[in-house]
Amino acid sequence: MMHGITDEDWMKYFDGDLEPAAIDRIEAHFIGCRLCWDFYDEMANAEERLRAGGAVLRSERPLRERVLHRAIESTLAQLRGYEQANNDVRERLDHLRAVMAPMCGTTTADRALKLAAEGSPAKSLESITSENWKPFLLSLTSIAAVMCGDTGADLVWESGQLETIEC
Repeated sequence: MMHGITDEDWMKYFDGDLEPAAIDRIEAHFIGCRLCWDFYDEMANAEERLRAGGAVLRSERPLRERVLHRAIESTLAQLRGYEQANNDVRERLDHLRAVMAPMCGTTTADRALKLAAEGSPAKSLESITSENWKPFLLSLTSIAAVMCGDTGADLVWESGQLETIEC
């Protein structure tokens, strides 16, 4: 965040998706802040150069329909794979919550999951992926050891190791 303008506000401003009151606030800030005006100017110029460069490339090297179709299919396949991986992680989180709730209560289990995520490379529950799952699980196991003892921690660790969850 710079001068009260979040990264999200900047992105929405450049995309034209910001509410009128927020646009007025940002543009009023430009009047008195050279640093933010220079940032805006630099980003607007970069966007214009990217658009112009993209237009030139599209006109010089048009994609044949079958190449474009293969690229779209490949992208969609990757997105489906990401969505499935994300669903698997959500299932695993729900499973761990179900394992911990009888030992420490639902609210405490939710807090432990959140704290473990914040203490891992993911930094939040929403950002946990299969790539950063193990550091998260290690953090959660340490928390479970304090709250539920070694047996509870072992149960959390083993439950988190499951490749597929069958309920």
